[in-house]
Amino acid sequence: MKPLTIEEISLKTGLPTMYIEDALPHLLYGDAMEQTGSKYGTNFIVLRLGDKERLEKEFAPIVEESQDERDRSSEYASGCNVTDAEKGLIYYYHTVKYFTDLYDNEGTRRLAADAHKLPPKCTNGWIPDGLLSEDDVIRLLQTNLIIKSGDTYKLNFACFLQEQFTEFSGLFRLEDETITKLITDLILSIHKSFKSFVPKRLDSQINQWVSCFVHNVAGYVTEELIHRNVLEKPSLDQSSTNGVFYIEGAYLPI
Repeated sequence: MKPLTIEEISLKTGLPTMYIEDALPHLLYGDAMEQTGSKYGTNFIVLRLGDKERLEKEFAPIVEESQDERDRSSEYASGCNVTDAEKGLIYYYHTVKYFTDLYDNEGTRRLAADAHKLPPKCTNGWIPDGLLSEDDVIRLLQTNLIIKSGDTYKLNFACFLQEQFTEFSGLFRLEDETITKLITDLILSIHKSFKSFVPKRLDSQINQWVSCFVHNVAGYVTEELIHRNVLEKPSLDQSSTNGVFYIEGAYLPI
């Protein structure tokens, strides 16, 4: 949005100027808006519905048309949360359609809390007796991050040494110039679309948005592999930990 005066903002929003004048200092202090002379502009990208629909059409060469237009909605958004577990990190890759939020204090953050730092203390995934409180056990069982086996509990996700993960992930690397070109063209096209409506002062934020849109490709690929029975379809009755894994050592840009 181009910078506007207080009076112009009032006309655009229908809010009295007195309320806008009260709110502006807080928005400026929080870097949500910036002032240029007597005008004010948002300090973040405003994605209008028309812009979003145009950007989603960029996926047409990669994603086949679906009978349900909602197949291009935010349910295919994907991303990665990383939690520090002292001697390593817990990675949580998720696709909105299938995976619940396992990152909050009831999930991976609870596992990595200062009182636990759980994965490094487990041998072959088995949790030492007395390490978790009764409340921890209940909450982690509910999120499916741990499971009960006999009289004890174990982690319900994979744990790797760095060299193990490097070897494992190498099994899935595929050199395909056609796919590489397709993805590269998609990234450039989406970036160009953003440049067409984003104010120049916000250029530095475009790459982050492009990354969010491109990550949707992972969601579409996950859905297609589930449809082909290559990947297991997550149960709707419990949280899926298919996207959770622990890697000992420093952060890996994966």
